Amino acid sequence: MSQRRKHKYRNDMEKPFNFCREAAKGCHVCLMAPNRTSDFLIGLEKFYADEYDSDVEIPSVALDPDTNTLTLTNTHDYALSATISVKGLRCLGKDGIELEAGNTVSKDGCKSTCTTFIVKIPANTFLHVCRLVVDLEREGIKDRDELLEFVMQKLDSDVQRCEGHSRPNDFHPLHLTFPFQNTKHEKDECFYLCTQGIGGSFTHTFYGNYHAIDFRCEVGTPIVAGANGIVTDVRNNAQDQSTGISASNLYSWNSIQIRVTEEVNIKDGEVEEINADSAEQRSSSGASTTASARTGIAGLSISEATAAAAVSSPSSSKVGQAGPLYIEYVHVQENSFKVQVGDVVERGQIICRSGESGFCPEPHLHFSAFRTSDSKAPTVGVKFIASEVKDAFVPEAGKMYNARIGERKI
Repeated sequence: MSQRRKHKYRNDMEKPFNFCREAAKGCHVCLMAPNRTSDFLIGLEKFYADEYDSDVEIPSVALDPDTNTLTLTNTHDYALSATISVKGLRCLGKDGIELEAGNTVSKDGCKSTCTTFIVKIPANTFLHVCRLVVDLEREGIKDRDELLEFVMQKLDSDVQRCEGHSRPNDFHPLHLTFPFQNTKHEKDECFYLCTQGIGGSFTHTFYGNYHAIDFRCEVGTPIVAGANGIVTDVRNNAQDQSTGISASNLYSWNSIQIRVTEEVNIKDGEVEEINADSAEQRSSSGASTTASARTGIAGLSISEATAAAAVSSPSSSKVGQAGPLYIEYVHVQENSFKVQVGDVVERGQIICRSGESGFCPEPHLHFSAFRTSDSKAPTVGVKFIASEVKDAFVPEAGKMYNARIGERKI
């Protein structure tokens, strides 16, 4: 090994930010490597292109047949983000500790245990993720080629270039109705746990998910429109049996999108009043969106400090402007839609029910907002309002909320 191969990384432990780790059973996250690592990564090594012949193909996912170590490779000069899932096999992390597994269900309804890793792969790096436990005799595996083929059939992966949000402090001034129904009596009310907030270090660092908010809720919970608007997209092509933590579910979900038709008047930087346009005053046309560029994978290039600033003082941004606003509700229950494309909806109107379609460690509602309906649009932050409190609020992970009082004070 050359002298430069002995490069050492720091080993500070990464801590979750604005994310409830217990809401993602079987998922293991490390987004800050190499400056911070995790309690599962086996290690990292630098990749030096000049140490390999030009005709040598470096696999992006590799398995060391002697140690069964699963390695991800980034031969680029920029960071990559990866979601890789191992189905039906036990995974051992640092020091041989068995890693917690979760569950996943394929499109055809096949259930299996699954361990998913959401990681940043630094530029020019070998990332040793875990070791796999394979019973060669039971599986009838005779040689290295059969072992590699067997393991590759157990993997699902999605790898992208890291793309963080260029304007993490961008907030739209229109305040939205909380996405769950209001309750008239305290004895009947239900609070919803925010499991991941703005910049959440699970899946909310990518530009298309950065300002998204996740709420834990039971399947079938009514979802209401956040503002007056027109339905511009209904996606109802993912069966609820396609769920869980496999990377194969990243591009399979049900959702509804609304183009808001309310306007905010801003005078001297302050919100003056809110007006609602009628359907006749606004064009009901709007590009249907596919959120393939917004899902699952974390972009990872935004620091914790930036994310913290966006949560703690969103109103301090000078980027926040009135204008078009599109709101989207994701992981909706199949065939639960109460509206269709072109329908006019009002604040508080039930539009669908929550589900667990797509990449869902647990049933939850994923809410996000955008300034355009383009499938590659970055998110914009929004605040919610409750019926009995004056100030609007931005939900944070680990806190409970409802439509009557907003945050539950403990």
